[in-house]
Amino acid sequence: MPRSFALIVSMLAVILFSGACAQVRNVRVEPRQGFSEAPVVDRDYWKKGAITIKSLAKTQFERQAEALLLQTIATTIDHETEHFRLLSPDDKQFPDFMKKADPFSDPTAAFELNQRARRQGFNCLLQATLLDIQPVEKKEGIWWFRGTKYYLNVAVALDLYDPFTAAKISSQVMESLVKIKSAAHEDYKAGLISNIEAVDEAIVDMAQEMGERAAEQIDSDHWMAVVVEVQGPQVRLAAEADAGLEPGDRFGVFEGRRIMEGLNGEKFIVPGYKVADIEIVTVGNDGVIARSDAPGDIQPGDIAIPIK
Repeated sequence: MPRSFALIVSMLAVILFSGACAQVRNVRVEPRQGFSEAPVVDRDYWKKGAITIKSLAKTQFERQAEALLLQTIATTIDHETEHFRLLSPDDKQFPDFMKKADPFSDPTAAFELNQRARRQGFNCLLQATLLDIQPVEKKEGIWWFRGTKYYLNVAVALDLYDPFTAAKISSQVMESLVKIKSAAHEDYKAGLISNIEAVDEAIVDMAQEMGERAAEQIDSDHWMAVVVEVQGPQVRLAAEADAGLEPGDRFGVFEGRRIMEGLNGEKFIVPGYKVADIEIVTVGNDGVIARSDAPGDIQPGDIAIPIK
């Protein structure tokens, strides 16, 4: 037993000595800055967005309610945001890819839609929905004062999408129970009514609240632009001439190539590491042209953000 113990101790000593002598040489570590670690500078660049309505309307009453919802949200966001242009379906520059009945319904189509949006300089996309207007009857009161009261339950929603990641970054759902008269209740069920003032007021109130929340999110997000073309050290960004960029403005370019798939077939872009620094050299009708400081692996689809 003592001899075996001595042999084991000797083997351990040899192993420890060998490990101590074995040294890893010529190891070089180059920390790469991640997208979330970038020292972003918030300048007064103009952002651009588009809003549409997911129409579920079957009656004229519901179509008018949808129009009111969309108009109120758009007006509220326009009033509450700074340096932001929001395009609605009535605008001449409203993008074709947002003109579908429900552009975000199919995961694959939604991913391509967001790709097109960021290549056209959009910083966010919004979709409003009048989810439902449902008649409700309630027995209220006590004893001989008990009777039937009539209501319309109005539910609305607003979704906010980020084209740079193709992800939904916020989803608001609100509902309101609107008391109506029995005659209006019967007319609504028969499809004869075209307007109820109390319902309009409820939609406006909810739309304004959702619009204010969306405006806060839009203002808090950093301005970004996607790389659309690379020719040697020259880089063209998807940004409009009147966005406020000027020669000499500096940006960090981060990978925008990794695609992650969700459980239901969704696809998302995961921004990666920094690949280069660029500086704006010209701003014109043909776009925004920048030049990289040093050779870097910049590719179309990568994301540029203002840096210090």
